[in-house]
Amino acid sequence: MAISKYKNLKEFDGHALVVELNEPSVDLKGFIAIDRKADKFPALGATRLWKYSSEEDAINDALRLAKLMGKKSAMAGLPYTGAKAVLMLPEGGIKNREEYFKVYAQKVNELSGQFITGTDVGLTDDDLKIMSENSKFIIGMDVPAAYYTAVGIFYVIQASLEYKFGSGNITGRTFAIQGLGKTGYELLKLLYAEGAKIFVSEINTDILEQVCRDFPLVKKVLPEDIHKQEVDVFCPCAMSHSVNSRTVSELKCTIVAGSANNQLEDEAVGEKLHKLGIIYVPDYLSNSGGLISVVDQFENKKHNDERILLKLSKIPEVLRAIFLRSEEEQSSISGVADGMVQEFLNKEVRVGVRSY
Repeated sequence: MAISKYKNLKEFDGHALVVELNEPSVDLKGFIAIDRKADKFPALGATRLWKYSSEEDAINDALRLAKLMGKKSAMAGLPYTGAKAVLMLPEGGIKNREEYFKVYAQKVNELSGQFITGTDVGLTDDDLKIMSENSKFIIGMDVPAAYYTAVGIFYVIQASLEYKFGSGNITGRTFAIQGLGKTGYELLKLLYAEGAKIFVSEINTDILEQVCRDFPLVKKVLPEDIHKQEVDVFCPCAMSHSVNSRTVSELKCTIVAGSANNQLEDEAVGEKLHKLGIIYVPDYLSNSGGLISVVDQFENKKHNDERILLKLSKIPEVLRAIFLRSEEEQSSISGVADGMVQEFLNKEVRVGVRSY
């Protein structure tokens, strides 16, 4: 599809490729966006299944998330470019998931390895298995990516607490976790085991009640109130833009660090956080553990826990460098991080997550 068709869209920012997916026989409709191309390396990004209100919303989401994946890869020291696939959930749901994802995998094959993908919101392990059986360009099978994402977040939370309070100790610290999906749940387990005091919210009441049974010391809060809790750390682990022009002034936390993508509505919100003295861990750094884990599998055919954890242990070093530069330049953490990513891309150098 000619890229010029998408140049006037809100989230278009020099993307290299946008592919429209359309297969009426299985009600498949969606888009694949690639941020930029590299001569020797493919673009990596997961596949999301979501109920979008319009095609334009879906395309913009793909464009926005592809750009974010590019930042995440650069910040993680990886040579791959960013991409994202979004699939529009049909009215009434998917009639035959096996056929649906088989057809989707065949669409991925048509890109001849330019795009490597796995699972995001809306996809299950069974969906991933079907995709893997029909395409060699699928990653993430048998990799507990949500766990590794949570470990990365745990590490940056410790680094942020140490930066702010002089100690990274989790015990007794207070947290508000927004969303108890795959990564939010894994983060909850890690924090709970360390004696944290935790508020949670989740729109799926069945999941929420199960969590309250499994973790009896957590306190449930209405979704619209979770960001208003007076806590040390607010953890956005749901959908995009949870920190926006409305909610930013309602925050009563010291640190924002979570697994959600595109947590900030725009850079103006990042500036507002800076003025409020709230530490914001850039989402494409805090949630990079999942990408690092599936890339480990992609590069080595099989993931290795020790190897991945060693890479994740480098993430706080990158965050400390961002904190230092933010102090030196008297600039927002989000703005400094974006600037560093652009420098890495322009110079084709990468930060130290891989330098072990």
